[in-house]
Amino acid sequence: MFQFLIIVWLQRLKGRDSSFTYDDAMYHYRIGDVQQALDIFTNLHTENSSSTAVNLGYAKVLYSCGKYKKILDLFNEEKNESISEIVENARMNKKKAERNLEENIEDLYTESPYNIDFLEKIVLKKIKKNLLVEALQLLSSKKSLVENNKKLLQLKALIFVFQDKIEAAEDIFIKEFRDNKTMKQFKSIRQEYKNIENIRDKRQRFYGLRDFLLKIDTLDLGSLLPVSIYHNIKLGALKELLSIGIHFKAKGLVPKAELYNKMADTDNSRYIYVLAYLYSGNISEAYSLVETLHFEDEKYRSSARSKILTEKQRMKEEEEEERERQRQQEEWQKQQRRSRRGTKKSDDPDPKGYYKSLGVQKTATKKEIKKAYIKAARKYNPDLIEDAKEKEKMTKKLMEINSAKSVLLDDEKRKDYDDGIIEGEEPFAQDFDQKQFSDIFSMFFGGAGGNMGGAGERLYLPRKELGRGLHSVEFKSEHMLLQLLDCLEKHKDTSTRRAAILKVENSNKTHLSLIKNFLKIKYGLEEEVTKKKLEEAQLANLYNEIKNRKLHSKLYSARNNELVSVNDSSRCLKKGSVRPRDEAVFCYIQDRNVFWGAEG
Repeated sequence: MFQFLIIVWLQRLKGRDSSFTYDDAMYHYRIGDVQQALDIFTNLHTENSSSTAVNLGYAKVLYSCGKYKKILDLFNEEKNESISEIVENARMNKKKAERNLEENIEDLYTESPYNIDFLEKIVLKKIKKNLLVEALQLLSSKKSLVENNKKLLQLKALIFVFQDKIEAAEDIFIKEFRDNKTMKQFKSIRQEYKNIENIRDKRQRFYGLRDFLLKIDTLDLGSLLPVSIYHNIKLGALKELLSIGIHFKAKGLVPKAELYNKMADTDNSRYIYVLAYLYSGNISEAYSLVETLHFEDEKYRSSARSKILTEKQRMKEEEEEERERQRQQEEWQKQQRRSRRGTKKSDDPDPKGYYKSLGVQKTATKKEIKKAYIKAARKYNPDLIEDAKEKEKMTKKLMEINSAKSVLLDDEKRKDYDDGIIEGEEPFAQDFDQKQFSDIFSMFFGGAGGNMGGAGERLYLPRKELGRGLHSVEFKSEHMLLQLLDCLEKHKDTSTRRAAILKVENSNKTHLSLIKNFLKIKYGLEEEVTKKKLEEAQLANLYNEIKNRKLHSKLYSARNNELVSVNDSSRCLKKGSVRPRDEAVFCYIQDRNVFWGAEG
């Protein structure tokens, strides 16, 4: 008999027995077991849909669960006044939910506190506003709903995470979702964030936070959680990053500030958002924001306005200083030109034949002059000439058209020239006979013109060989042209575009097409020119030049002495972080020890 009663009782609890009464349903409803009450009322209504009491109770439970459509389907024609009122309210709430759920969620949840979707959105809203205690209280008051809903359980776990109750959160993830990876990863990220917070140098901390936020964004891409588990960490990292960035008036903070303001939604986040625009140089947008954003405390708005005015004044002063600097620079350049200018004034409309050299009229535009210069420079390129005398003529002609270009493309110089004022020789004019082919190469490809004073070759030697480790633009351009030519030749059979480029270069006998022959002649190479061979030849060329130096030849002759270690002698220049001032001292001592002794 006892066993039979137990079975009947269990069946009634599960809602499988129609013997449940109206009072049973209302009891479950009062204790918060709404799902059980809903099941009982469904059965009662199916058996006796004419009972006013059952219909009223059923309508109330459906309304508290937010099942407005079902109320309208079942009771739209109901005559009972109380039920009709519930039907009307359900119709209004259904429209509210369809029109704007986010805006009306507070009212809807008040009317239907057992609707899972409404509860989820209210809890999410409170989590995002950092009202964690209130959010947890809501979930605790709806225990029967939370236990059977994965999304609500996830929200509960997230609240524990944000409250730093890691063990409680971990317990939910493992027991309910059999997931121990999420919390393990979270602990690792949280420790990484703490390590970044402990960096004392602000700039280093800024860069660390920037990379850290990118990492979190990557992790969030694969997350199925309703709110990022890293939400609070990300919020803290964004705030710290923006605080440091604004302190240094860094640019490019606007996207991060916009995200932070969206996540935090506080007066401080809005203030930071305004400053991010301000220090990005967009003062008008910053001013617009400070006037349109809603600040609960007007002190933030006043402070932002003050910052904007200060920044406007600073930028105005900088602009004035820049204009003054430019004015002084222009005045200095004018004085320099006057000091070089000849006293003779010619009546000849083209005193030095500049227009004639370029083949343009006196009324030519800058664009026409540039075009004429390029054409003339190609025509008189000495690289294409084999005969020495003819090469010299071409070189002098190239110097003439360079002088013409420098004057005619400068508005002030051109005005003086057209007025018949003849300037003296420009200080950069060089004797092209000294370096011939190499100087023409430098003119076309950016190498440093002129002779290097002192032991300039030493600048381009590696530090481990007592050099200074700088890059020679001339050597670099040789490598670039060689690599480009090799690339075109390598792919000419597979790429019609590269084959066409190579054909045009070879047809015009450009410097690119002749680079290998040029390098063979310049460095005396007999074998095929390769990248490695060129590097070796360039290094050998530097040492050959140094051998002709009176003093530095003594230093580098030590390379052949078995008792001398060049590697050890140059250790101070290649190890550690040597300040320029310290390096200068080391070099001074080194050169003194080598050169201040006896002759020999």
